[in-house]
Amino acid sequence: MKHIITLLFLSVSTLLFSQNENPYEKFKTGTFTYLAGGEVVTIKRTKNKHIETYKGGKVVMDVEWTSDSTFVLTAKNIGGEKGCLSKGDWIKIKIVKIEGEKYTAKYYSEYCGNGETVFTKVEGKL
Repeated sequence: MKHIITLLFLSVSTLLFSQNENPYEKFKTGTFTYLAGGEVVTIKRTKNKHIETYKGGKVVMDVEWTSDSTFVLTAKNIGGEKGCLSKGDWIKIKIVKIEGEKYTAKYYSEYCGNGETVFTKVEGKL
């Protein structure tokens, strides 16, 4: 009887803890990379800032998470080569697939169009 109660407790605990895991949480902050036009872009993301550094410059954006898997970036400061964004422009991003330290996201912007990119987490939380 003692073993049955222990087994039941462990089963319920495992079920409860596995339901509380949020697979998106580890991608909300940290350092990431992705490829754009054959060049590596580095992202440093905190809870409310997203900074992209690339060969031609740097873009600073505000981050607003609208759900566990979706966030909106709003451009605040653009330095270096002009891309598709201007100050105040936004990009909506939805994480659609997670594999280890990588996630695939679909993005949409009135100014940059839409597409899909794979991001790799290269450092832990900031």
